[in-house]
Amino acid sequence: MWTEPDYKPPFDLNSFLNAIFELIISDNRLFSYEAIQLWISLMGNQHLQTNPTIVQATINLSNIMTNSKLLFKINPDNYLDEFNSEEDFRRFSQKYRNDLAKLIKLSTRLYLEHYLTAAFEWAAKIIYETKPNDQSGYDPNSFLYMCWDAVLFLWTSIMQAIGKTVKEKSFKNESEMNFIKEKLISLISLCVKFNCANANYCSFNFSLQSTIIVSCELENTEVILETILGKLFGDFILFQNKYIELDAEGKTDAQILKSIQNLRKQIAANILNICRSYASKIMKDFEEIYTKCMTLINNTHSTSIERVIFIQSLIFCNNENNSYAAQSAFIEQFLRPIYEFFLSQEFQASVQNVEMFIKFVGLNESLPDPNTLQNRRQIFFYLNVLFAILKSVKANDETLNQSHFAFASFMKIFEPLLQFIKCLNAIHSPDAKSKLNPEFLEMTEAAKTLG
Repeated sequence: MWTEPDYKPPFDLNSFLNAIFELIISDNRLFSYEAIQLWISLMGNQHLQTNPTIVQATINLSNIMTNSKLLFKINPDNYLDEFNSEEDFRRFSQKYRNDLAKLIKLSTRLYLEHYLTAAFEWAAKIIYETKPNDQSGYDPNSFLYMCWDAVLFLWTSIMQAIGKTVKEKSFKNESEMNFIKEKLISLISLCVKFNCANANYCSFNFSLQSTIIVSCELENTEVILETILGKLFGDFILFQNKYIELDAEGKTDAQILKSIQNLRKQIAANILNICRSYASKIMKDFEEIYTKCMTLINNTHSTSIERVIFIQSLIFCNNENNSYAAQSAFIEQFLRPIYEFFLSQEFQASVQNVEMFIKFVGLNESLPDPNTLQNRRQIFFYLNVLFAILKSVKANDETLNQSHFAFASFMKIFEPLLQFIKCLNAIHSPDAKSKLNPEFLEMTEAAKTLG
């Protein structure tokens, strides 16, 4: 009706919008959900986007959309009675967050400076209010934890909208584009300076930082990436040492140790993403990156997955050499110990039949022997390194392509790997299963691999 040229909007449009506004910010998320959908309809109508009353109402909404409990995840304890099952509630909760994100993205694209300013102020407030020794991050029901979760949700939605604007080059003017870059660089600066011993708050901070980097090309990218990498490597070492210290004490809650482990994986993954996406921009710092990665690869306290990620990060960087000879020589340092292991007499003897293989990896033992446990871990690690090399090495058009490189690398260990695969398949036979430790058959796949 509103699109008709002779249609007159409601006389008291302000009252109409205020009613929707009150429903959106209502503590009852069922009412809020209906109002969000209605506001999305209003925002999606091009005839209304320029209406002065609606423009002002949407700008006013930015203060609520960027700084309120509206962005908190819905507490299931308050709503389960409203739904037939937990699954129905889960679907509603997910749809609510999806529609809320849609509203944020629509509003951001239409009134970008207002939303970006409000979102920046709230994020800065939360960062400043998080003290270095704040431990509330291990309680998902604490107010500060919920604020961090909401800030990340908000900025993920906003950066998706900005990313689309950048891709379409649909800035209103150069001034708006410069304003966006200034705010984003300021927020990255706050993230880099963030200092907290709580693993979960650091995780939120790194996620926020990553969301900005992957969505928008900024000025001085090389300098920004160098600073971010310095922060990532520094915090990885910090929390690696913290884990060692807490684990040695034996008094720390298992969930805290798990949070630290998850943070370390996240930091390693962020380093990998930067090396994969911005290799050309960080190549000038390759020697420093190489030294830091190799230190962590050779650190006995780094997990197998972390070591694989750092190897893969280096390979992505080294791809920038665009030389097959340099690439092969570089990767050879990671392949050499793999060749030595799979071509060793001990390994080749172990894969001659399934019974010998079971003994080699200790699948028949009630208590794992350090040697057989190490055999399992080495197999797991080396296979993941091989897979990582295949995923990250870049085909070079000037010389040999990726398939040639893979062929040359794997032909050296083709036979022992083939025998290894045959043993893995044979383990599932009734005769082989009778030789396995019964408790092992009940373990998870990850536990079987790592012991």
